Amino acid sequence: MEGYAWQLRNQNILQSWKKTTVKEVLQRIIQGTDIKLSDDIPDIPLPWFSIPNWNGLKVLEYMAEKMLLTVYFDNEVLYAGVEEFKTTALVGNNSAVLQEVKYNIGYNCVLNQPNLKQRLADDNLVQIRIKKRFKSGKHVVYEAGDNNGQAHDKTISFIEDEKSLQGIADARLKRLKYNGFEGKITGFLQPIVNRDGKRS
Repeated sequence: MEGYAWQLRNQNILQSWKKTTVKEVLQRIIQGTDIKLSDDIPDIPLPWFSIPNWNGLKVLEYMAEKMLLTVYFDNEVLYAGVEEFKTTALVGNNSAVLQEVKYNIGYNCVLNQPNLKQRLADDNLVQIRIKKRFKSGKHVVYEAGDNNGQAHDKTISFIEDEKSLQGIADARLKRLKYNGFEGKITGFLQPIVNRDGKRS
């Protein structure tokens, strides 16, 4: 998360909210920087949140590790949410819709791809359990995946919104169980995809 993130090391923040959102907390930690927030950040309510004299980078690390949010920078644009989600890129000061690019092995990329591995969801049985303990003492478990799959249990902090908690369970399942490929791919330079989301 370094790059633009280094600016978040420069000041510590001591603040608490009785009721807030993830986006409002992010707006506080980027104050005084040239970091911008992604338009794709979802509305995730927090019944309360406290920053105990941490710098902004430590807050982002806490969100990723304890709240199980996906947090990343795309140049100067900061995203935090339930899952990796990017449909727009910042081009100058304007948002541009990203274009989809398709690579076909043996057609517009090299046929022999030794660093590319195919994954089949049916070969990988996984069960995600997101555990939440409320102030009342009530325990709730949000599940996704296969009942007989390898269990991945996580306990989450701060977030109490049912939709967000179930979304986190579903997003973690997608990272571990999917049909597709992982690794590196070698192409023929056509089409060229730039980091700013534009196709050439």
